[in-house]
Amino acid sequence: MAGAIVMLTGAGLPNPRSFTARDARERIEAIASRPRGWFVHTLLFPLGFALVAAGGGASVQALKRDDARRLGTLGAALSALAALLWVPISVQRLRVWKHIDDRVSEGNADIGASTFWPYTASALLGISATAFALALDGVRPRLTAPIGAAALLGLPTAAVVRDWPPFITYLLAMATGAAAVSADHESALNRLPPKLRV
Repeated sequence: MAGAIVMLTGAGLPNPRSFTARDARERIEAIASRPRGWFVHTLLFPLGFALVAAGGGASVQALKRDDARRLGTLGAALSALAALLWVPISVQRLRVWKHIDDRVSEGNADIGASTFWPYTASALLGISATAFALALDGVRPRLTAPIGAAALLGLPTAAVVRDWPPFITYLLAMATGAAAVSADHESALNRLPPKLRV
């Protein structure tokens, strides 16, 4: 969950039009309007992805069923791959920040990299595998199973519309983490004597 919070924080620092504007000049001017926010977000995103992968790996250790642990391990590995695939995107965005004046004069708003779609596939599959692993182990199955299905359905949806808002990926990651954390909290409370439970 911490990783998703870091990513959502990073996404909120630049001008929103930096991501949503269709016109190249409008997009680069939006980036130039908040250069510090743009710079910080390029650092927070890979940190957030790394935390998501680490959180997934940690949650796997608490699973009781072997098949759930195997699926959770796959999810953590895919999330780690997604974090690596985002690095070229952050590097490209740092280049935009470094040469922002030139980019504005040229109207060059290329903020992506060729790894965006592999990243998206890895991230969604990682979230799906982690969420289904939690559901398989009985961790909030009414929440985690739909999260896993939603992440999995994101792949054909993105292929059809030829677009995918990363914001949805962050929300799915946060929901998965929240389910795991709430289950851990409940388990810890259940181990306390009745008089100490809150």
